[in-house]
Amino acid sequence: MRRTLVAGSVVLGLLAAPAYADTPEPSSPQTPSVAQAPASFGGEAIVYSNYLSDTISWAALNGGASGTLNTTGATVSGPWGVALDPARNKVWWANYDSNTIGSANLDGTGAGADLPTGAAPFGDIYGFALDPVAGVVYWANYGSSTIGYARTDGSGGGTFNTGTATMNGPCGVAVDRAAGRLYWGNFDGDTISYANLSGDGGGSGDLATTGATVAAPCGVAVDRSAGRIWWTNADTSSISSASTAGGSGADLDMTGASADAYYGLALDPAAGRVWWPGYNNGISSAALSGGGGSDLMSSADLVYPSYPALLDKPVAAGAAAVTGGSTVGTRLTCTSSWAGDLVESFYFRSPSTTTTSWTRNGQPVPGATAATLTATQPGSYTCARTASNPAGSATATSPSFTVKPVGVTLGKARRNQATGTAKLKVTVTSPCQIRVSGKGVKTLSKTATRAGVFQLVVKASGKAKRKLKATGAVTVKVTVTCTPSDGTATTKSKKVTLKRASAR
Repeated sequence: MRRTLVAGSVVLGLLAAPAYADTPEPSSPQTPSVAQAPASFGGEAIVYSNYLSDTISWAALNGGASGTLNTTGATVSGPWGVALDPARNKVWWANYDSNTIGSANLDGTGAGADLPTGAAPFGDIYGFALDPVAGVVYWANYGSSTIGYARTDGSGGGTFNTGTATMNGPCGVAVDRAAGRLYWGNFDGDTISYANLSGDGGGSGDLATTGATVAAPCGVAVDRSAGRIWWTNADTSSISSASTAGGSGADLDMTGASADAYYGLALDPAAGRVWWPGYNNGISSAALSGGGGSDLMSSADLVYPSYPALLDKPVAAGAAAVTGGSTVGTRLTCTSSWAGDLVESFYFRSPSTTTTSWTRNGQPVPGATAATLTATQPGSYTCARTASNPAGSATATSPSFTVKPVGVTLGKARRNQATGTAKLKVTVTSPCQIRVSGKGVKTLSKTATRAGVFQLVVKASGKAKRKLKATGAVTVKVTVTCTPSDGTATTKSKKVTLKRASAR
């Protein structure tokens, strides 16, 4: 028998989830305690909406911690789909009962709010997705066969242009930024469809899924690395996939997993697993390669859960790096990069916060917690950038970076009695602006574009010049300053005697 979606059905006096007509109500619905989430979920976690308890909950995938997010300030009325934005510390959800979009802080500190959606359509929301780069949320309207969107800055929304693709009971949406596509399943049309993410209606169509079961698809997710799209089949409580190029369809071996696969799924491509919360109140996973199914043992709140997202700790995209000049006084900068969210997979890992620490010669630099540091001493510097979100933290450390002292050495002065001047040997250990000055010394500057030895002319000025002319000799104190473009100046001084031969 083909199941039929029943929107707004009444079960035991409660407005039930958008349920199947023959889906039994849980035997003992739980009453959640709405509490602030801890600073850490205790590792990678699955986040999902609970329709009947009006909550957004999470469970660590290691079977440890679980909880319910603090959504104070936002409407939570039959939530039916979530998406995460850890970079902005936000969780977003769609409300089936109130036709609204809500958000709150992902770290459990509340700050809930409802999103203005302008002229965007609503009608039996089934599934929700986020494009954090563009700042747009999308949802499928099963009842009106439309897809709505709204901008996360609150500037409004509208109806997404699906072009010529099938729109027959859309159920579940997924954003694939790399392909420039928005995907959705058609519950009544038994198709997987797509259109340009730009919303111009172009690039639209239905995906060839030969070889895979497509039976009331009601949740989609994309594994970009493998070039495959996955979906849940509400008719058969199964999961299937096909190539995003079309064809190569297959059904997933879910042996060992007992949660019903009706409404939504999330992928962890690196781990090679797919996760889903069952409408029968369980959470299960299976290997994307097939088999290896298992159930998550957790005390998490599960009351008609649906449309999940995965939150993992940040992943460094490489070592941190220190940049700056090579001499004391330079300003050092620590940078790092982090792997981005796989929004098409509903897998999120961006940092919510980053902190910085510095060492010199293997010892911490006291008070150095900014991304920039003025190197006041020579030595070997390293920096570490620690990125965190509620799932945990990761640290990227830089290779060592050597800062040398600015060296200036003053050598012998070779006098020219014919002119009454001298050439002073100046050695610098780094590029700098060299300045010769002093009382009774004519100031001059020279740009040293490299480390090396330079001969600088010392000339008398003022009273010293007049004395030299009158007596034929004068002693002056020459000051030589070496100023790097990004460092602290170093100064050395030396007495130089100038002599001038008498004119015959």
